[in-house]
Amino acid sequence: VAVFGDQVAIADTLDAALDDVFGGDSGASAGDEGAAPVPGSPSADPGAQVQLDQALQQARQAITDSQAALQRGDFTAYGE
Repeated sequence: VAVFGDQVAIADTLDAALDDVFGGDSGASAGDEGAAPVPGSPSADPGAQVQLDQALQQARQAITDSQAALQRGDFTAYGE
């Protein structure tokens, strides 16, 4: 996991996560190239990525719905 400002990236290695955060070759060398994935990590379980993607989509929809309710002044729906 790498975080810089509002940019967040998750990858198999720190180097790859840094590259994702900075949009290309970050120039960083964390010394973790060739490291084996941790058993049980998302890269070791392809189904975990599907579940994560679904959960993120549900979260995005909940945010969209709550913002729409707030704009309508529907505080009951906003609180759900």
